[in-house]
Amino acid sequence: MVPGGILLAGTDESIGQLRIALNSERDGWTKEAIEACKIKLPKLADEQKAEIIELYESGAEPRDIPVLLGLNPNQVNGVIQGHKFPVQQNIAKKAAKQIPHDPPMTDLEKRQAAIDKIIADGRTANHAYVQIADDINRGVGGNWLPNDVHRRMMEMKG
Repeated sequence: MVPGGILLAGTDESIGQLRIALNSERDGWTKEAIEACKIKLPKLADEQKAEIIELYESGAEPRDIPVLLGLNPNQVNGVIQGHKFPVQQNIAKKAAKQIPHDPPMTDLEKRQAAIDKIIADGRTANHAYVQIADDINRGVGGNWLPNDVHRRMMEMKG
């Protein structure tokens, strides 16, 4: 083997396709070169899968099954792993689908939620009722007074 060379393994047709694709553009990998490297294996038939599982359950070693059946080892391993560890439904996704979703908020509810957020933020920052009322009047609009802010805070607590 030449130092820095690559050893290619595959059918003569796939190696030929790879050489053609690589020679067409020497600067780098082309789309054709990448496609030529991909080997598409035929899907296993249900009978083949059943035969793999039967051999596995009868005690055959997983590394011997591809040799016995003349199949790709990765495909055989996938069938065995799928048999040993069946796919289970994600419980969290199932629960999320069953939760009833709230209907969309109306404009009045959106306005009230914005006011409640301003009040909560103002109380967190230790603002006075006058300043919170001013923030509401500037942000949402309306004629809020400090008494209105206090009344809403009591409603929110209760």
